[in-house]
Amino acid sequence: MKGLMLLIFVLFSFSVSAQPLFDVSVSLLPEFGEVEAGGNLIVTTKIINQGISEAKDVLMEYTVYDHNRENKIVEISETVAVQTTFSNVKHIYIPNSLSEGKYFINVKVLYDGKEASASSNFYVKSASEYGKKLVIYLLIGLLVIFVIFTIGFYRFTQKMIQIGGIKK
Repeated sequence: MKGLMLLIFVLFSFSVSAQPLFDVSVSLLPEFGEVEAGGNLIVTTKIINQGISEAKDVLMEYTVYDHNRENKIVEISETVAVQTTFSNVKHIYIPNSLSEGKYFINVKVLYDGKEASASSNFYVKSASEYGKKLVIYLLIGLLVIFVIFTIGFYRFTQKMIQIGGIKK
């Protein structure tokens, strides 16, 4: 009886380890935890094959959800081969039409009728806020150019007066 239990245990252990078992993690670097509408969200994903060590094709689905996780904003998928580990950096375009607020990225790995997933949240800044900053920077740049031009013109007229080219 003891030998039969050992045989069942060995068969059970072998059959469990012979199946692929994936673990997935997703991360956003702190500087990429905030993205402007119309910009790219940069997502780092790592998949670890904890089962068999042969290469296995898996389907990766990247989905961006609103703050309630009810509405899909963006969905991208790709198939990758994973032997032991797989790391990827994905650039996901965030639509210009998104309003400012908190959103979620979910990465799902689908294989042999099973799935593993991980998610992270990020903040979207409105595109209009970016536009305001751009206008302010342009105005400051134009002001600096105007001041430089005015100083140069003043120095030029002063030199011309000194050499007698311009009469007062």
